[in-house]
Amino acid sequence: MATELIAGKTVDEALSMSGSDLSAPLGPLPPMKIHCAQLVEGALRSALKPSTPAAPIPAAAAPSSQPPKSATLFDSLHSGTSSEKKVKIVLKQPGS
Repeated sequence: MATELIAGKTVDEALSMSGSDLSAPLGPLPPMKIHCAQLVEGALRSALKPSTPAAPIPAAAAPSSQPPKSATLFDSLHSGTSSEKKVKIVLKQPGS
């Protein structure tokens, strides 16, 4: 649900969304499930906020260009070089 909601948004717009914004299309959540929305919000923030490395990255190892500030989330996730690791997501069919 969260990925559908952040599609086409800039990184700043996606970071401004709260757990309740991300779970709103699901309707009211039972009290025992509210933490699920908070987990999604935390995961989104962890994935999108730039981390501060322990040591400075040498200029040769740093990406040659950063996406523009108005780039969408999709653009920022797909702006890497071909030498970066690729992630393949495989959905399992029920009963597999």
